[in-house]
Amino acid sequence: MKLTNRIVERLEAKAYPYRVKDDATGYLIVQVSVRGVKTWTFRHLVDGKRKHLKVGTFPATDLETARKRAIDLQAKLEAGEPLVEPTPEPEPVVQSATLNELLDDYLAASEARGVKSTYYSGKMFDRLIRPAIGEMLASEVTPIDIHGAIRPHVKVAPSYANMTRKYLSAAFNWAMKAEHSLNRDTGVEYGVVSNPVVAVESVEHANRVNEKYPSMDDLAKVWDQILKISGPSIAYAFKLHIAAGGQRVQEVCNARWEDFDFDTMIWTIPKTKMGRPHFVPIGKHMERVLREIKQYTRGRECVFPTNHATYSPIHYQSLSSAQRRMRVENGLGDWAPRNMRAAVKTHLGDAGVDRIYIDYLQNHAVGSVVGTKHYDKSIRMAEKRIAMDKWDDLLSKALQKQVGLTVVSALA
Repeated sequence: MKLTNRIVERLEAKAYPYRVKDDATGYLIVQVSVRGVKTWTFRHLVDGKRKHLKVGTFPATDLETARKRAIDLQAKLEAGEPLVEPTPEPEPVVQSATLNELLDDYLAASEARGVKSTYYSGKMFDRLIRPAIGEMLASEVTPIDIHGAIRPHVKVAPSYANMTRKYLSAAFNWAMKAEHSLNRDTGVEYGVVSNPVVAVESVEHANRVNEKYPSMDDLAKVWDQILKISGPSIAYAFKLHIAAGGQRVQEVCNARWEDFDFDTMIWTIPKTKMGRPHFVPIGKHMERVLREIKQYTRGRECVFPTNHATYSPIHYQSLSSAQRRMRVENGLGDWAPRNMRAAVKTHLGDAGVDRIYIDYLQNHAVGSVVGTKHYDKSIRMAEKRIAMDKWDDLLSKALQKQVGLTVVSALA
């Protein structure tokens, strides 16, 4: 576009740096960093490779001055003269960001990437970090400062303190990469050269492996009783979560009808934690759940929509709320829907299914990360079907014991 000072002034920072070309010259570029710093550059070729030469920073260097400098550099380039970066007028020193600004940028970048923990990490920062050390310069935060902010909460909520430490460490790691990444022409002014959270140890007793998972009897009770205490979307989402062999709760709740292929009997989960699509064989219990929920959600994009929106799926915490109600009314064990993955892995393992087959079914990393990520492109459907068929058998036995239910595969 043909730039004006007003247009440049209105260019907003994004979660990534970007460039805008001035069509009036074709070689004057304004680069906008994630911190909103706007840098003028002269774009040209050197030995066939594109190069950028800085000619100023907006607003200290306005558009007219930047254009004049770019035109002068183009004339020198055409005359075969060596290019020298112009000496711009003194520009204001950019102050290093505060920790609050760093956290704001980190949360914005996480939200742009679709990280599901963004909301909760933001809440933890608001409660523990910002009131204590948020106004400090990010580059001056020390392990002592972080310890002082989190330690008062350890006695009451050790796991919460550990999670806050984990997310804060991720924010500092992100800041260092954002400022020093070789993939970016301009950095951001956080001034962070090391992660101060590393020196702050987590609460040891809060890191114990969660031993809670539902028994097959618990799962049969949920299957039999869930429709009595929850609406169709939540009830059948819970059933699909059970039937699908412990796929992640959010992936189940966000399912769309277009993701299910009943010719090949495969459910495609397009967006996963592993960063690649996941293909799940549709077992007989999954098929029954989908057949039954279809009468409630026919014509909607979401398999499990909210009551008030056609295109909005239920929130994944709805399943936890339903399970807590059933725990009181039906004597379920002390577990949560997220423990389904452990339950499936444990029960299938006890039944003699190869652990690798279960990992394929649940989309866990298997063996060498390098080999899996870069070379193994197989969707491993044969192995997944073996695990899914065995899970169907285990679930059928539990349901017959609980309610005498026999599942017949016949999708309507």
